[in-house]
Amino acid sequence: MLSEETTGAFNLLSLGQRGVGKTVFLAGSYAELHACHPSQAKLPLWFDCKDHQSQENIEKVLGYIVRNGQYPPGTMKITHFDFSLKRQGLWGPSAVCDFRLRDMPGEACHNANPAFREIVLTSHGCCVCIDGQALVHSHTYLDDLRDLIVQVMAIATLVQLNRLKYAFALVITKCDLIADGATGEQPSLRDRQRIERRLQALTEPLDELGTRYRLFYSAIPLVSRGGDIGLAPSGGAAPLLWLVGELSRAHNAGAVGQLMRQLRQLLPGRFQRRQQAGKSPLHHLLQTGTPPHP
Repeated sequence: MLSEETTGAFNLLSLGQRGVGKTVFLAGSYAELHACHPSQAKLPLWFDCKDHQSQENIEKVLGYIVRNGQYPPGTMKITHFDFSLKRQGLWGPSAVCDFRLRDMPGEACHNANPAFREIVLTSHGCCVCIDGQALVHSHTYLDDLRDLIVQVMAIATLVQLNRLKYAFALVITKCDLIADGATGEQPSLRDRQRIERRLQALTEPLDELGTRYRLFYSAIPLVSRGGDIGLAPSGGAAPLLWLVGELSRAHNAGAVGQLMRQLRQLLPGRFQRRQQAGKSPLHHLLQTGTPPHP
């Protein structure tokens, strides 16, 4: 039987090929909703690292960018990031929920890897990172995505068959590198249409399964500030905020109303439903190797 034990934290899986920008996406999300502290920008919500190791890991990524003026190289080992989503209350900051994200090397994201299998089976939601620049300009990129699509569909099928509470954020990375973007940061309408057409190999099967997912366009360019190079994310945190919102809606029925209102202030119209943070709905499979009955 599926466990309903409350843990108070969500485990988020990050899928994507090596070099797709998973680490930059994570760092940009953190920078967007951490550097702009509510006392400065009046944001109702922000991210904080939960522990010293997570803080050190994220600072290594951001520090590399400042020192070298370029994006960091691909992840070489599994890196742990534990965050708290916080809000400003009457008596000061308070935690809304905690979430964990494991950044894995792209080549380690395969079912034969026991560490990867465990991360999949203990996850509550998934960020699927797809290279927007390659999707627009390379006619062979969909062939390169075949294994990733198979992985996503395997999880989505398991979720559907067992009526699990799970959500996917499809993150189109490197949107600032698409040549004819309307603003230099987001794809033009023509490019978005091209991306969505080419992604039908993934989105149509997800639709058929009734999978809960949303498509996001992520632009995290490098900019110079007073001689230093840093990230300038545009909507970089939106996928994580959406996932946290969906999972809170699915698992935290009693405390979700205020969170949803605050999320809407950041991302109007993106959050709709609610439902107690518990063990991952896939956790049973890790223990038994067989799916629970619906």
